[in-house]
Amino acid sequence: MKRIVFFFLFIAIISANAQPKNFSFKRGNWTGGISGNFYWDNVDQNIKEVNGDVKSTLAETGSQLNFKSGYFAADNFLLGLLYSQKIDETEIKPDPNPNGDFNKDRGNAWYAGLWTRYYLPISSINFAFFGELSLGYLFYEQQNQNLLTNVYSRSFTRTDGFAYVFGGGIAYFLTDEISFDLALNFQGTSTSGSVEYNASSSDPIEISLFNTKLLLGIQVYLPN
Repeated sequence: MKRIVFFFLFIAIISANAQPKNFSFKRGNWTGGISGNFYWDNVDQNIKEVNGDVKSTLAETGSQLNFKSGYFAADNFLLGLLYSQKIDETEIKPDPNPNGDFNKDRGNAWYAGLWTRYYLPISSINFAFFGELSLGYLFYEQQNQNLLTNVYSRSFTRTDGFAYVFGGGIAYFLTDEISFDLALNFQGTSTSGSVEYNASSSDPIEISLFNTKLLLGIQVYLPN
C-alpha cells in the first residue's frame, strides 16, 4: 500500500511542476512506447437445470501488451510498427469436485503490423488527443484440456490471417519527452486454420475475432 501511495505522490509532484509544452510532434522526430492491461476474474457459477443446480467455479486471467515505435513523417503524423501479444487462461471446475474434473482453455495471440497515429495537441494544458490505425498479420492459438469422470481429452487450434486495429485516446505529457497514454482500441480479424484432436485427427476451422481493449501506457519522444 505504501508503494502505491508513493507512486501516485511521485506522479502528482512531477505533474505539478510540469510547464506548458510546445509539443514537438515535428517531422523527423521518433517515438517508442509500451501499453497494455492485465485482468483476472473469479466467478462462482450456478446453472439451474431441470434435475437440479450445477455449481462450478470459473477462474480467468490474461494480459495484453502493445509495443509501438514510429517516425514523424509529417508534423503531428507518425508512421511506424506495432506488435502486440495477448495471453489468457480460463479454467472451470465443478463444485463440489471429488474427481478433480476441470475444463481449461489457454489462448495465445500475437499481432504485427504497420501503425499510424495523428495528434491533435492542446499545449496549454499538456494534453494531446490522437487517433490511430494499424493493418497487419495475426496468429491465434488455443489449447483445450478436459478431464471429466476420469476421461481426459485435449485439442489444439491454430489460425492466422489479416487483422486491423483502430481507435483513439489521449496523451498527458509529464515532460516534453514522456507522456502517459490512455487509449481505446478495437481489433478485428478473420482467420483460418485447423483444430487438432488427441486422436491425431484434425478439422479445418475459421475464426472471426473482434476485441475491445482499454490500454494504459507510456510513450517516449526523441527529438531529431
